[in-house]
Amino acid sequence: MSEELKVSYFEKNPRVCPVCETEFYHEMLLTGGGRLIAGELRNDLRRTYEKSKKYGAVYPLIYVVAVCPNCLYASFSEDFSLLNKKSVDDILNTKDERRKYMEEFFGLNVNFEANRDLYSGAASYFLALDGYLYHDKEIAPTLKKALCSLRLSWVLEDLSKEAPSENYDRLIPFFQYKASELYAEAIECMQNGKESFDKIKSFGPDIDNNFGYEGMLYMGALLGFDASKFIP
Repeated sequence: MSEELKVSYFEKNPRVCPVCETEFYHEMLLTGGGRLIAGELRNDLRRTYEKSKKYGAVYPLIYVVAVCPNCLYASFSEDFSLLNKKSVDDILNTKDERRKYMEEFFGLNVNFEANRDLYSGAASYFLALDGYLYHDKEIAPTLKKALCSLRLSWVLEDLSKEAPSENYDRLIPFFQYKASELYAEAIECMQNGKESFDKIKSFGPDIDNNFGYEGMLYMGALLGFDASKFIP
């Protein structure tokens, strides 16, 4: 792809995985130059984007999660280095299990050292659901898991449109239902003080707007309104 048509770049300085100490370069989205043409905001607060004549379809969500290409530990970019070291052995011991399930869902060709696509973007959220199992309460891991599950369902929507024969649409109800459970749990964690929400930069649910605590309550109500419809 020519320089002027790039939609992303790799960070100049490598990140160091806090689990296995592998160095890697995380890919970031470029946002200027007409790459993103904002469309409507859906009732589930997902921002839609129109296809650019110059750049084609751009999917901002797929660049948000940092993933170690070796051990497949993953979390949102800002949380990646905040892992409690006491969890390192547990994460290393489950490396093969993560890879097995990732490949079963998204195929053998997912490569986190190459440019992101919808497959690796979806896989990144799938892996982050596991990664946040090991984070401390100070970064509100339950809400982060809720966001991962919801955004995974959104990326699966895009993937099912691009590859309809691969039946990714069948996974969407499961991860939306999981998001509804996690949102309910996150709201409870905030109300009883079980987790801290003071350091959260954005409640999302998408990456363009921060709808704050009210947005969190809205999503919890929206997803839980008829959770039974999400069950496959």
